[in-house]
Amino acid sequence: MYKEIRANGKGSYTDFGLTIKERTISLPSKKKVKEEIPFRNGSYDFSNINGEIYWEEREIEYTFDIAEFSTEEMEQIKSKIVDWLLNIHDTDIEDDYSNDYYYHGSYDDNSWSEDFGQGELSITFLVYPYKFAKTETVKTITATTEEQTITIQNDSSHRIIPEITTTGLINLIIGSNTYALNTGTHNDSKYLLEKGNNIWKIKADSDTATVNITFRKEVF
Repeated sequence: MYKEIRANGKGSYTDFGLTIKERTISLPSKKKVKEEIPFRNGSYDFSNINGEIYWEEREIEYTFDIAEFSTEEMEQIKSKIVDWLLNIHDTDIEDDYSNDYYYHGSYDDNSWSEDFGQGELSITFLVYPYKFAKTETVKTITATTEEQTITIQNDSSHRIIPEITTTGLINLIIGSNTYALNTGTHNDSKYLLEKGNNIWKIKADSDTATVNITFRKEVF
């Protein structure tokens, strides 16, 4: 079974018969915030000032082999392939080499070479620095009027803002802060999941409430 990439409802091998000759994924560069300090050697790096380092987009480059019987046939299939790849913009990109994850980004650049019916097309995408898990992590809690402690494991490479949905009014306690959440869906940086183990407390205001805490793992 040939490996392929998929985006915008099409696959590189399934729809175009492309085989991946080479695949290169760069590591993201750190967003540097550095300042020169008077009367001090060197500079001060503020990149981690709020407890987390942020990253630039990274590049994924795929090189595809294309084989046709004539220059005319090559031009026809090349036009269809380019029309698909160059229109990949701000969308999810699945990659069979990363089965449980997907990337999100846009077409950036290309190069093409051809020699008597044998073609080689290289495509570069700029993508979000982390890849996303295809399966969401969901923790469901039945909140009662009795305070309970819950543990949420965030296996991402960084902090994540989860989506919290509740069927009733609840009090959410994170550290020394208490938040009152009404019925509905909440997505706010106040309810941040730290990397690793998170200990929260939860309590329904009056009646029992079902609470879903949902997030998608993001890793390098």
